[in-house]
Amino acid sequence: MSAPLDQLLEAWFVVFCRVAGCIMMLPGVGGDRVPMRVRLYIAVAVSAPVAMNLWPKLFQTVSSAPLLAAVTAIVSETIIGVLIGSTCRMFLFAAETMFTAVTLSIGLGNSLGAPINESEPTPALTSLVTVGIMALIFALDLHLELIRGIATSYEHIVPFGAQSSEAMLRELLKSMGDAYAVVLRIASPFLIFGLISNVAVAFLNKLTPQVPVYFAVTPALIFGGLAFLYSLSSETLGELIMEYAAWLAKG
Repeated sequence: MSAPLDQLLEAWFVVFCRVAGCIMMLPGVGGDRVPMRVRLYIAVAVSAPVAMNLWPKLFQTVSSAPLLAAVTAIVSETIIGVLIGSTCRMFLFAAETMFTAVTLSIGLGNSLGAPINESEPTPALTSLVTVGIMALIFALDLHLELIRGIATSYEHIVPFGAQSSEAMLRELLKSMGDAYAVVLRIASPFLIFGLISNVAVAFLNKLTPQVPVYFAVTPALIFGGLAFLYSLSSETLGELIMEYAAWLAKG
């Protein structure tokens, strides 16, 4: 079907706004370590086939839409893309939060690692877990599932249509609750270990106030926490990535 070039570019740019907003927030692809130009190329490469697939549906709308409707669609599509990408990244936020709490409970909170997915440094153990999750995302081709989710979103949220901000925010909050509930269940053994260890040290310190028990026991607490984490690291990362894959498949 032939169409004027300006309508083709307008339809592609509307699709590009949602795809680029989503790519900007996706785990791994949207990290600060990825150059801006690489993210731009990925957004262009993903938006081109999506726009071609949606062109029969967008043709009538684009050809009859006034300029104000096009500008409104560009803004709303960008916001929708950012919300979809934030939903996909929520699981990573939950893992960072919970394992930061784990590192604090075993006395490793002051050992900061290099920033991997964020611009600010996080505890070294949290960075290790985050890198492991992102490596498994690419190793198991879950990044393709993320891209498929971008294309599938057009079946539920149509461009140039009336969007409910309340429904989108409710979905974002639901995804946040589900992600934190799953990661809390996986990280709970480490949190319980840190809680019991710190309570035991506190009681021991009360029984012998003249001895600096806390400073003497801290190396043993760190060693025990690291040994516990090392013994369950493969199961923990495997469970995290399996839950993430199931969470993505559920949508």
